[in-house]
Amino acid sequence: AVLASESAAAFAALAAAVDAVDLGRAEAGSEVDLLSIIAAVESADGGAAALNARVRAVLAAWLEKAAVDAVEDRADDPAFARGIASLLLPRGNAPGALRAATVAYLGYAEAKGESDADAIDALAAVAAARALAGQMDGAARDYGRALATAEAHLGAESAEACAVRRGYALVLDDLGRHGAAESLHRRNVAVLGRQGRRFAAEAAEARGLLGRSVAAQGRLEEAEDVLASAVGDLERLQGPEHASTTLAVTALAGVVDALGRSSEAAVLLTRLVLTHERALGLDHPTTLGALADLGGALAREGRWADAGSVLRRVHDVHRR
Repeated sequence: AVLASESAAAFAALAAAVDAVDLGRAEAGSEVDLLSIIAAVESADGGAAALNARVRAVLAAWLEKAAVDAVEDRADDPAFARGIASLLLPRGNAPGALRAATVAYLGYAEAKGESDADAIDALAAVAAARALAGQMDGAARDYGRALATAEAHLGAESAEACAVRRGYALVLDDLGRHGAAESLHRRNVAVLGRQGRRFAAEAAEARGLLGRSVAAQGRLEEAEDVLASAVGDLERLQGPEHASTTLAVTALAGVVDALGRSSEAAVLLTRLVLTHERALGLDHPTTLGALADLGGALAREGRWADAGSVLRRVHDVHRR
């Protein structure tokens, strides 16, 4: 009921509060009660961190359902629906995001026309939600429609076209159509590069994505040059913990390893593991994936003891 009468920002505020829930910081009317609460939290299966995760997941599921219900109640408010889609996508709620984005697109298309910037953006959100749900062919179709409309009505070098082009290329890469993805990435590199310093970070990210597409086609030396340049710029412009930076570092490490320089790959992956551990924690799947990659690189380098130690860390976390 609250969400039905508030903006998407209200959902964002509630979602942030849910994500920050920490039962270890509970308050009570007396010290005895507080100690009892803390003891119960710490003795829960998996400890305080696991209990917090379970409570947050339950609250988040309730909150996200309420947000989608609010979208249905306000089907004539595409801006609200688009805001909810933007918030559900990074939370991994593909069905909710797809429903919200679809409502937003239909609303904008009816009110403003399919060639309006808001309608194009909403259609791209539909495509992103389909990709999140694993509907890759549908995502490619919707991204293709959105890109053609954006280029025809907003201009091939518009910010909207660049954003759609990026998403479309990522989907094509996932579909194994790396040549088509490379062409789109190259277009973004050229367009963003002409925008000057204001879009330097976006241009660097586009180069990193281009390097991944080139590597996927087996052109490893070329990919290494592109990725090394992108990593340097991304670390300077976005910082080492930014998702674009870590993605490019991961790709560069894979290319260097494939070129037979496992020791260099291990250095890159060690730095990456430390970055992920600092930002996400040791138990996060992204950190564990980087650790597994590091273990493989160390093994190929012949450092069997070090590789075993790293891979045991991954195993121990999974076992817990």
